[in-house]
Amino acid sequence: MSTTMVTLMTIMWGSSSSSQSVSERCLDVLSIPSVLVKYGQKVHGDPYHPELNPDGIVDLGTAENKVCEEMLSQKLTDLKVEKEDTIQLYYPDLKGIISFRRRLKVFLQEMFNSVNEINTEELVVMNGTTSILEVLAYCLAERGDCFLVPSPYYYRIKNDFEERAGIVCYEIPLYSSKIAGKSFQLSGSALETAYRQAKDEGKSVKGVVLINPHNPLGDVYSKSDLHRFLLFAAQHQLHVILDEIYALSVFDEQTTFSSVLSLSVPDPQRTHFIWGFSKDLGLSGYRCGVLYSRNKDVIRYATQVAIYHLTPPLVQLKLEKLITDIGKSHPHPA
Repeated sequence: MSTTMVTLMTIMWGSSSSSQSVSERCLDVLSIPSVLVKYGQKVHGDPYHPELNPDGIVDLGTAENKVCEEMLSQKLTDLKVEKEDTIQLYYPDLKGIISFRRRLKVFLQEMFNSVNEINTEELVVMNGTTSILEVLAYCLAERGDCFLVPSPYYYRIKNDFEERAGIVCYEIPLYSSKIAGKSFQLSGSALETAYRQAKDEGKSVKGVVLINPHNPLGDVYSKSDLHRFLLFAAQHQLHVILDEIYALSVFDEQTTFSSVLSLSVPDPQRTHFIWGFSKDLGLSGYRCGVLYSRNKDVIRYATQVAIYHLTPPLVQLKLEKLITDIGKSHPHPA
């Protein structure tokens, strides 16, 4: 390669030392370990196949619902978007296509037993719950503030909050319980203890993150537990982020799932619900999640930055048809 060509490439791409050519913000992000990036790239580069690649890598760390893959693939093939749906050709409503949000309203009210009618203007569609969590991190707290998070927790939570928004996950360690079937159990006293400890350490606590049903423990919070947690947060003026992405995947007949939407919450302005299509419907590749909040400023902020987190209109239209079909035939949880 000629000297001229090397010089030209150096100008275009920078020197071989990336630390000299990127921002401090970039380096801050790169300093935070990402299991998804580290191992996800390896899996996609050398995936296991019983016949084509028997020595490939088996991914045991990613929760993807493939139980209904064949049936779901056929259903999505059958749900064709009509030619006249020209809305998919142009810039969409940043909150999400209005017809999709109207169907989401019906779907959420029915499947999550919403005690209140959901306002479609309080729904924002984004490309997955990961984006929503980061948007809420920016919206609800300042860099260096913290959210209380029961531990162990879904490993990406730390990245979603910390990588770019700079929000600290302050862990609430869960210990083994003597209650049958409850190996680790979050309690009001554990919340209070963690909150006091964080305050004593000089930390600014802005919220609580609850994954219900819990990932990875599979624990399902009872109505009384949820009410206790929400009351605690309200007393301390903390935001509560309810991640219910596994809400429709509770199959134990002895366990009753109660969505936060089914409760009369003590502080609606600081209670934020999220759900997505990745787990319950096995559509992680469609990249679609929904935020519901009755806080107008949260919705305004989420709408303003949604241009960075759009779910493509074609996907929205297909999912609209899917949940319309589900609404006709599926019983919703008791």
